Amino acid sequence: MDHKKFQETFLNHFRNTHPSKDLLEMIIPIGKLSSGKVLEIYKNDYEARLLEALQENFEALWFVLGDELFFSLSQKYIDAHPSQVKDLRFYGNSMEQYIRKIEFLTNEVPFLSDLASFEILFWDVFHQASQSYQQINLQVMEHEMERVKFLFRSDITFFASNWNIGEIWKARNQEEELGISLKLDSIKIDDSFYSVFFKKNDFVKICYFNENQYKLLKIMKDKSVSLGEVLEMIPITPTEIKNLFMAIVKEEIPLILVK
Repeated sequence: MDHKKFQETFLNHFRNTHPSKDLLEMIIPIGKLSSGKVLEIYKNDYEARLLEALQENFEALWFVLGDELFFSLSQKYIDAHPSQVKDLRFYGNSMEQYIRKIEFLTNEVPFLSDLASFEILFWDVFHQASQSYQQINLQVMEHEMERVKFLFRSDITFFASNWNIGEIWKARNQEEELGISLKLDSIKIDDSFYSVFFKKNDFVKICYFNENQYKLLKIMKDKSVSLGEVLEMIPITPTEIKNLFMAIVKEEIPLILVK
């Protein structure tokens, strides 16, 4: 049996619990350990690696839920989604949808699925290759504002939420976990969150905007329209536009100016 077939057979065992005769025949007994015991060790090691991947990919979820709830959620996710990817850096990409199906979590922690979505997108950008950056001329943007168009680098990612996901994400590095009691007194959780993030050197840069600024950039990206055309769609003020342009230059957001 080739390696790919072995992987498929092993994953089927992982889903069904009971090992097939074909799989047991492929496992070589070790010392006094039978093929079944060796397979059980492999399975436990496999589960441990999947759990470790979820811990790394969802640091903020772990922080918010605490150990007990996070490990319970992770084990149930592993049972429902045995890994189909060779690189475990990308394991857990269905976590957002999985959380939405758990009524207890969505009721108790309504922002949890958005937080999972944010973490998935964050690590997706993080693992992309670094790309070149070209400084934008702010004076050109100001003098030919209505005709300005942007080309967006492929790693630029948009994320918005009705919950203050950015502050919750930053809080994950605090030593004291929040737990399910949600002691988030220092964070205005119900503040909306609008962000754009991208790869900068070896890190992910997260830029924060207000709703109008976020919509302006997202429409320009999605519809490939000029700034003048977007101004007819949303009620953004001149000050908001100026501050947006200044942020684009200051934060070195990787856009290419097209006139």
